[in-house]
Amino acid sequence: MDVPRFSELPNIPGGPKGCAWDIWNKAHEDRTGKKGEKDWSGTLHHLTPEVVAAAGKEIQTGERVTLK
Repeated sequence: MDVPRFSELPNIPGGPKGCAWDIWNKAHEDRTGKKGEKDWSGTLHHLTPEVVAAAGKEIQTGERVTLK
């Protein structure tokens, strides 16, 4: 998956610097060929079965933490 570097992200007037809005819509369009369709999964696309399986191998204690 071709993902731009942070320094390559556009700035949106009045919005945050380095905005990734619409980046995933373009990737979705490239992947599916469907023009103008919104992608609602964003970076969740990085969680492929291979990535999840590899992450599972890192578990050592089973402890969980809350992120706030």
